[in-house]
Amino acid sequence: MKIDKRVAVACTAVGLMAVTGCSGGERTVDTSAPTADQKVVDQAAGACAQVGEKYPSLKGTTVDVGSSPGLNYYNFIEEKNPSTVIGLEPDLMAAVAKCAGFTVKYQKMDFNGLIPALSSKRIDVITSGMYATPERAKQVNFVSYMKAAEAAVVPKGNPKNITGLDSMCGTTVAQVVGTVEVEVAAEQDKKCKAEGKPAMKFLNFNNNNQLTSALTQKRADVFLTDAGVAAYLAKQFPGLEKGFDIVSDFVFGIGVNKSNTDLFNAIDESLTALHAKGELTTVATKWGFSEEQVIKPAVVTG
Repeated sequence: MKIDKRVAVACTAVGLMAVTGCSGGERTVDTSAPTADQKVVDQAAGACAQVGEKYPSLKGTTVDVGSSPGLNYYNFIEEKNPSTVIGLEPDLMAAVAKCAGFTVKYQKMDFNGLIPALSSKRIDVITSGMYATPERAKQVNFVSYMKAAEAAVVPKGNPKNITGLDSMCGTTVAQVVGTVEVEVAAEQDKKCKAEGKPAMKFLNFNNNNQLTSALTQKRADVFLTDAGVAAYLAKQFPGLEKGFDIVSDFVFGIGVNKSNTDLFNAIDESLTALHAKGELTTVATKWGFSEEQVIKPAVVTG
């Protein structure tokens, strides 16, 4: 499903989507949640071993990676080791680093400060669930690797059997005002009415904390959010589960300074090799993303 670009900016900074324990929806860490796994990284790195020989200038160097970790599975803080950033993109960067022979060092910063930091060469790479848009590509070179997606979050067991947008007719939907999910739900509500089906009811909130609480307190049946956030919530809150995905035309990318040609090419070729051998999909699905989201890496430059 194509997401309206006018409102997509509301969900591009997934590192800023806050979710904490709240009344009726207390957070209990699920030990089955994905964690950093060196075996997965090592297996993935086996697909791109030739990259290190091609770019000897990278061997033994330290690559500074800027990230705005949040409560999602793109980049987030490891609970047992708060100084460590883990998730989908850290695993991908770890595999690339192993192939090319460099070391990764993370710098945590606000999402809005990432591109300025890259432009001023305070960091070398951006990994933060960032959309590789044409506007951003004027300042940053991207290697895209995955389509963005919205996903449904429903109560455990999915009691209303919500399996897609069509099955949301007649349900109560919790939503954060001003986000892309509001537009998606409103469009579906119009379709429900046009087809003579029950209209959707909406509960409007200001943050994801309230969405989680609305579901756990049974005041709402479903809410839509970014797929990485949905996967995270489903593991962190025992009363919730991730439902269907809505894949969009937007793509996530790893950003590199335009002057750093060797690093950019090494990331591009490494991710392409990982994709060709299925390792990109292995890493993505480990973190709760769907196989449908994974794409052949492509260069996005302005």
